[in-house]
This record gives sequence, C-alpha cells and structure tokens, in this order.
Amino acid sequence: MKQGRRFIGALLAVCMMAAMAGGCGAKSGETAAEAATTIGGAAAGTTAAAAAVTEGAAESAAVTGGTAAETAAAAAGFDSVGSESGRLDAEVFSYAEGEAAAADGGPGENAACPPAARQEIQPQSGTLTAGEWNDNINYDYFKDVLNHNDWYSYMEIWKLFPTSRYAVQVTNENQEAAKNQKVELMAGQRVIGSAVTDSEGMAYVYYNLDHGDQKADILRIGDTEYALEEKDKDGTVHLVLKSYKEPKEKTLDLLFMVDTTGSMSDELEFLKLELQDVIRRVSEEYEGIRIRLSVNFYRDREDAYVVRDFPFTEDIDEALSRLRVQYSDGGGDYPEAVDEAFENAVKGHEWKEDSVKLMFFVLDAPPHSDRKGTVDLMGSTLNAAAESGIRVLPVASSGVDTETEYLLRTMAAVSGGTYIFLTDDSGVGDSHLEPTIGDYEVEYLNDLMVRLINWYCR
Repeated sequence: MKQGRRFIGALLAVCMMAAMAGGCGAKSGETAAEAATTIGGAAAGTTAAAAAVTEGAAESAAVTGGTAAETAAAAAGFDSVGSESGRLDAEVFSYAEGEAAAADGGPGENAACPPAARQEIQPQSGTLTAGEWNDNINYDYFKDVLNHNDWYSYMEIWKLFPTSRYAVQVTNENQEAAKNQKVELMAGQRVIGSAVTDSEGMAYVYYNLDHGDQKADILRIGDTEYALEEKDKDGTVHLVLKSYKEPKEKTLDLLFMVDTTGSMSDELEFLKLELQDVIRRVSEEYEGIRIRLSVNFYRDREDAYVVRDFPFTEDIDEALSRLRVQYSDGGGDYPEAVDEAFENAVKGHEWKEDSVKLMFFVLDAPPHSDRKGTVDLMGSTLNAAAESGIRVLPVASSGVDTETEYLLRTMAAVSGGTYIFLTDDSGVGDSHLEPTIGDYEVEYLNDLMVRLINWYCR
C-alpha cells in the first residue's frame, strides 16, 4: 500500500521551499526579544520581555482589553526532542487507502488544502498545516501497527492495550442516527467498557484495556439489551432504539488544553492564532447551538504552574483573552505533566451531560511514565473520558516521538476522537514526526479543526 500524504500537483513542494526561506518563533538560545523580532518587530520583542517578567500582569491587561498581550512573543525555550520516523515499510501492509471513511467530511475523510507560497512566515491563522487519521475507521490497520516492532512495548509501558472493542451503530426506527447515547458492554452484571454514540450513531466500546481476559456477553443502552455473539466482534453491531428522539437544543462543550512549556516556543504563537480563528469561526457559524468554551494551559512540576485551568464559559471574548497572553517557558526535560492536565480536563470541569464534548489536546511531549501513579492516572482518566463521551482530539506538534504517537492515538481511539498531527509543509517549527499511518491529505490546521467540530456537532 502506498503510505504518506497526497498532494495537488507540485504546489506543496514549491510552498515548502518558499516557507523554509522564512523564519519562525523562538529557538533554543534566542532571547524572548529576538524571537519576537523574528515574528513581528522590535515592539513585540519589548512586550514579550515584559510578559516573561510578569505573566499575571499581561494576563490582566488582556482580560481588561489591553493590547500588550496581543503582541506578546514566546519566551526562549528548550529544543524539542528530535523526531524519529516511526514509519513501517509499505510492504508490511496491503490495505487500501483506509478501510472506510466517514461521510460528509467526517474523521478520516479529508479535503486537501495545500498552503500558499510565502516569502516569509509571520504568525497568522491559516499557516500551520496538519493531517488527520482515525484509528476506529481503520481499526484492523491500527491493530497490526500495535503488534509491530516497538509498538507492543509501548502498550506494556502504559498498560493500555486497545486491541479489543465492539463497534456499535445505534439508530431509531427510521434508521436515523441515535446520537449521544451511552452504550455499555457487560460481562454478566459487570460493566467492562462504555462509550457514547457520535453524530452517526457510532460508539466504539473498548474493553480489556489492561490486557485482561474478560468476555463480553451483553450490550446495553438504558433498558435495551442485546446478547452478543462471537461474530459481533469482527463487524458492526446494529441496534435500534425505539424511544430515541433528537433533542431540539444542542450544546457544544469545547475544551482546549495547551502545552505551554519551552519546547512549544517554535509553534505556540502560530497555534494561538489558529485556535483563536477556530473559536471565532465556530462561535459565528453555530447560531442554533449553545457553545461553552474552556481554554486551559499546562507545563510541569517545578514550573510557574502545573495546570492553569478556567471553567466553561459562554463569554467567547473572555476565553480568547486568556489565550492571547500565554507564552512558552519551563519544562526542562522532555516529558511534561500531561497526566495531570488530562485529569484536570476530564474530571476538573463541569461538562454538560447531554452536550457534544470535544477536547483538543495540543502538545509535543508525553507524560512522565516513570513518575509514581502516572500510568494508572492516564488509564483511569481515559476510561472516564470514554464513559462520559468526552472525545479527545490530540494535536501533535513538533517533537512528538513514536511512543507519544502511540499514546495519543490510543487516547483518541478509545474516547471516540481522531488523531491530528502537524506537518512540515507550512515551514513553521522544528521537524514533525511522520506518523505510522496510510494515505492522508494535508489541510490547514484551522480548517481541519473546524471541519471536525462541524462533523461531531451535525
């Protein structure tokens, strides 16, 4: 099978050469002011230096309408850990381009969007490029990857084995998707896995994540039960929910958790603008949907903060003001407090029970696997996300290695989300890992994120 990205003509190659001629945010060894000059002039450099001295003052200025935070540049950070290829030889697999694809631009159904040529790269929305891969749509492929070479060892490290699941499609009597319905997998009277149906009525219910040997025998939705057969493991179980009616009012709970450690300095200023654009577009396009937004940030222990969290709010401007003032700093080593940030996002926020729940996790490093309790916390939090219908959509930035790719893809698959990864095509940031997947198409990150939000909310 041909693996890799698909392009329109030779335009992307031309764009990439043009992009590489420009500059981008702070690199290791630069001062905050030098980095700011690279991305927008000496005035921005002065403000970035001030922001690095007192982050609280900059944040206060932004919340009250000040302009200083809008020009704050990233503080100098540490180099990202180099990426490894992580690719499998094409001959290892013989699958077609994805076993299936969701309709209407859903996860796994990408629209190519090559970046335009630029003489120099200034932070603005519509700059970063990304791809997307849905392991639930390509599940047989995912299982083969997990059992190939180092990937099995990653499962043993993190005690997460996403190799057992049931795919369940729930509809009403008119064959319409029954959305946001909790599906429980039972072994006798014990719940061993749960998931929530998406906009197509699909729920992907994982069990034995800890490599156990429990055998499922019943699927349950409310008072409706379905006795499983052996053949159901390999296909899609179709259930009809007679009492289902789609709610008249929809709520979107949209949460961002963003790594702001030093290694994010090469892309953070771009990411902030991309996320602002996504939030603005979604808030303007969804007149009939109530939107609750939470924008949060994390670093690591011994830094200025571990997790800086904010509750859900319908005040979009207030949430955006929090985003504008953030800058990269701290970290020190490769792993970060991903587990604590993940737990905060899932368990530390008041998600509305009947909402569409989306969590974009923007990061470039894994959790500390050697810290006591980290592995167990990642597993318990992932199970809680799946049970609550909180869909994790990681945005893998430069520096992500293959082990982190495994972990992020597992988080996405088990929670019913999809894996997003930045690519080198924009010319921004350090090198990005080429993931171990089949064919994919390059899109602008902001367009890709809006497309996915549209699909989950439809």
